[in-house]
Amino acid sequence: MNSFIKELEGQAFRKIGRASDMCWISFGKTIIVKDYKGNDVEKGTYALHIQCPWRIIKNSTQKLLLTSNDIYEPSSNLQWTEEFDWDRMGNNLFDENVKQWNDENGIYVLNVDISQLGDIRINLSNGMTFESFLNISTDDEAWRFFKCNSKDKHMICSGLGIVFE
Repeated sequence: MNSFIKELEGQAFRKIGRASDMCWISFGKTIIVKDYKGNDVEKGTYALHIQCPWRIIKNSTQKLLLTSNDIYEPSSNLQWTEEFDWDRMGNNLFDENVKQWNDENGIYVLNVDISQLGDIRINLSNGMTFESFLNISTDDEAWRFFKCNSKDKHMICSGLGIVFE
């Protein structure tokens, strides 16, 4: 099970983004695939989709740099009001802070570990660590790891464990 996601070791950390409140991370070489509209889009060889709490830590200072909760916080140029629309691209702290990650080149995965509960830890070459942790006890999906543009099975983790589908 762990060997499947270990394929990330040595791969480039390409890009991080979101689809609504689901975080996605792209790893590996750049490939061109068709999106759901039939348009060519750039992706990485591998993808990790995360729907549970996660964070990126600067190891030397133990400072939190980016977290799953940042999606619900207004960007620095906005104030929180009842009308705050976190889902509008660019409105939230995640969208503001993720730019530094996507502008930095040469980051690669040093190692990956998955706990028995399904928590993920990815150590990166720039002295940062990505961590996710399960906070669900049902069969709802917490995260999914897969090879893009491939018919290979996806590694899917829920509160009930990890399966390959």
